[in-house]
Amino acid sequence: MEWDDSINSGFSKAKDIYLPVSGKTSVKEQEEDKDSLLSTVKKLIEVKKECSLFDVDNDINFLRDDEILIFERTDGVDSVFVCINLSDSDFEIKNIKKRLYSEKMSENKVSPGGFVIFK
Repeated sequence: MEWDDSINSGFSKAKDIYLPVSGKTSVKEQEEDKDSLLSTVKKLIEVKKECSLFDVDNDINFLRDDEILIFERTDGVDSVFVCINLSDSDFEIKNIKKRLYSEKMSENKVSPGGFVIFK
């Protein structure tokens, strides 16, 4: 999440970070925009609270592109995958067995700022 226009957009002062920073608009600019990345993150937090696979003790495996963030959460028995589109264009995703939750997604395309949680 971009907080401001400082190094790594205010997310971290570390030289190397493991999550991509899009460098687009900051929290300050996104607070009133229901289609912003900030709104998407707030929705993801709501979903996280409802799914025990997101508990801190479960494993997380990152598979990412600079503008498409994909990760898996697993407890060793069950898994969920999360795909967040940080790009400016639609992202096509295949082989979704069971969609648990999505925002800004139609058919198999995730719109910019959208996400899907699936098995």
